[in-house]
Amino acid sequence: MIIKRDVFTKTCSAGTVSWNTDNLKGHLETLIIKPSVETSTYDFTMTDDQDVVLINETGKLGTHRETTKYGIYGVYTCKITNSSPSTESFTVEITYREIPSP
Repeated sequence: MIIKRDVFTKTCSAGTVSWNTDNLKGHLETLIIKPSVETSTYDFTMTDDQDVVLINETGKLGTHRETTKYGIYGVYTCKITNSSPSTESFTVEITYREIPSP
């Protein structure tokens, strides 16, 4: 297995931003959400293409780090909502253990 890391830098508009990941296959290891200002608050969700919620974090303050062993497969939609300040910039890092294709 190969450890991969995807880093996304996104800026909210009216407190919200969303984006899709690449096609992920393997095990989610670490999720780090880092606002540019540590006093920022926000909610974060990550859902699969069937609208199944993998991660739902609400009322976060500052940097959030989550270590998991979730199985992942496919394209995921990541969404930051209720951001204060409403034009906050975030860096989101997704680290996963990739399962190579046969």
